[in-house]
Amino acid sequence: MRTRLITICISILFAATSAPIQAAPLAERIPADALIYIGWTGSDSLGADYQQSHLKAVLDVSAIPELCQTFLPELIQRVGPRDRQAARVMQLIQAIGGPMWRHPSAFYFGGIDWSGPQPTPRLALMCDAGAEADKLVATANQLLARAPRGGPPITVRRDASLVMLMMGPPAMGQALSHPLTDSLAKSAAFTAALAQAHGNDAVAAGYVDVQGIVKTVDESLQRIGEQNATQLWTKAREALGLSGMRQAAWSAGFDGKDWNTEGFVGTDGGKAGLLAMFNAPPLSDDALAMVPQSANRVAAGHFDLGALVRQIRAGIEQFDPQTAEQFDAGLARANMISGVDLQKDLIDPLGDQWVLYSDRNIGGPGLLGAVVVNKLKDPARTETALASLAQRGNDMIAGAMGNKDEMTVQFRETTVDGLSVHYLAVPLISPAWAVKDGNLYLALYPQVISSAARFASSHGPSITSNTAYIATQKRLGDHKPSGVSFSNLPATAGDGYQDLLAISRLYLGFSDMLGVPTPAMVLPPLDKLLPHVTPAGGMSWTDDAGWHFKSIQPFPGSDALADNGFGAMMVGQDALLISILLPSLNRARETANRVKCANNERQMGQGLLLYANDNKGKLPDDLGTLVKTEDITPEVFLCPSRGQSVPPEVAQMTPDQKVAWVNEHANYVYVGKGQTSSAPADRIILYEKPDAHEGDGMNILYGDGHVEFQRTEDANRAIEKQEKRGEQGL
Repeated sequence: MRTRLITICISILFAATSAPIQAAPLAERIPADALIYIGWTGSDSLGADYQQSHLKAVLDVSAIPELCQTFLPELIQRVGPRDRQAARVMQLIQAIGGPMWRHPSAFYFGGIDWSGPQPTPRLALMCDAGAEADKLVATANQLLARAPRGGPPITVRRDASLVMLMMGPPAMGQALSHPLTDSLAKSAAFTAALAQAHGNDAVAAGYVDVQGIVKTVDESLQRIGEQNATQLWTKAREALGLSGMRQAAWSAGFDGKDWNTEGFVGTDGGKAGLLAMFNAPPLSDDALAMVPQSANRVAAGHFDLGALVRQIRAGIEQFDPQTAEQFDAGLARANMISGVDLQKDLIDPLGDQWVLYSDRNIGGPGLLGAVVVNKLKDPARTETALASLAQRGNDMIAGAMGNKDEMTVQFRETTVDGLSVHYLAVPLISPAWAVKDGNLYLALYPQVISSAARFASSHGPSITSNTAYIATQKRLGDHKPSGVSFSNLPATAGDGYQDLLAISRLYLGFSDMLGVPTPAMVLPPLDKLLPHVTPAGGMSWTDDAGWHFKSIQPFPGSDALADNGFGAMMVGQDALLISILLPSLNRARETANRVKCANNERQMGQGLLLYANDNKGKLPDDLGTLVKTEDITPEVFLCPSRGQSVPPEVAQMTPDQKVAWVNEHANYVYVGKGQTSSAPADRIILYEKPDAHEGDGMNILYGDGHVEFQRTEDANRAIEKQEKRGEQGL
């Protein structure tokens, strides 16, 4: 939510005039060989469309410009004596970022220059700073004077009001100091890509020459001569399908009173690697038929999870067949733990069309009332797999919890109007799922699923007959979309506005308390904001040229007005509920830790069994050996209740060093040395060190591979009994 507040404040901070917008800002000063270009007209040059936009209307009734014009300088003065480094950073943003925000600016990357003693990126940051050019040049030179020596050469050049901060060979600096005869603006590839994104008269635009970047990486690796890196890059390039991607372009600007964003990725029609994401077919008519006409937020699109997993597996095999074998072993281990063939029984039966929506008449507005629907390929197999997972989860939780008289966490099932709904019985939310009429429903509460499934069965009027939705889609164009989104902001703005008010005062209020005053009403009153709030939507589609995306909203950042259902709770509206539930939540977290800890022991037990199978039935002498021989990560040997984590440096250790680290830091006591895989079912193989799980007890791994959570007194008696039997040679 904090990010959303920052987004809306920064995104709509403009103080514009009616100066004409440039076609692709400063593209006429960017070399035609640009691999990456980002241009921005500047807030002082937004053009005539700005004058009649919702954006200007909102700014006129808000105090956001005042906030930045008075608050930031005051904050710098207050912070300076306390934290000089932070003050310098804010001063730098104000000195460099301010002019670039207000005036036409651009970023350029033109590859790597190899003509000098060391390879140097060809980079340039440009700003047509107008009357601020002198000050900007002086500031940039001051920064360069303080910069550490020995890095790539950075120079500041100026041509009239155009200020350029450049890294690259001297010839590049001299060339950019004058108008170019061969500029990016004259590049056929650039203009064609930008035209696909309708960015020729945009407020902001971006461009990436994907094939140029691929060639740059190819050349760089050849010059460096790293054979292994070259081979890995070649495999990655083909696995990702980068050879079939041409250019990418993006633009943002005004569409009447609204704010429009468009994107384009040019392809050669291939479907390998990442390109498969850009070749999704149009949504079927029945995908949106499951969304009620009154839905306030909708998102629908294609996502084939089964194909993605297979692509990942194929990509891994291309890189390293041995790693692919480890991937298969990990999946097999997950299948063993879950009791389900995850790929065959759970992932592959999922359909590739997903719908997410929230509706006041289904579960209420916001994320808490949202529902996800998937049209399944094999409903029966999916339902069986999910039921099996729930049962296996209950068995694992029961084994970890031990005493049945204490609080439990459990997957349960209820029947509503003939529909079987499965849910996880925990505080605050109860994640649930159900399968009906070939659809999988997912939500945070069983009640939401019941309402959503009942609506779908009734075949009532859907979102496709919602007039606001129809009008929004019409504005986005006559395409066959593979993905759509819709937010009825006028209907949700009141709820979202409450969240935004609360969260803004949470942060601005702290500033006031620290002696840095902020405007009383940064956001405009709701009745002044509502006339400038219109429905928002987005659409993606594929054609012969490539993949396209287009969205429209009343002003940048307006999506923050779409109620998310959590904002008020975050700042205390539901503080009483949280205070009541807090002990239960803490207990639930500890219960989850017990389950995770038990799972750790099961993984170790399976690793011990695999080791024994390769060593004539003999168990290893220590736990650390499993890290080296059975591909078990060091994290498995730490109990989550202790709040410990594996230090980053462990990842760089040799296998033998990792073995030593585990043996020294493991939270589990291993007593399996000298035993075999045919140990009696009641023989303890390993157990937790004392004082875990709030002192209530510990998980114990037995000879037959099962794990039990026992109260501390019972566990200590069992351990002492086994130790005595060992002393007696039994």
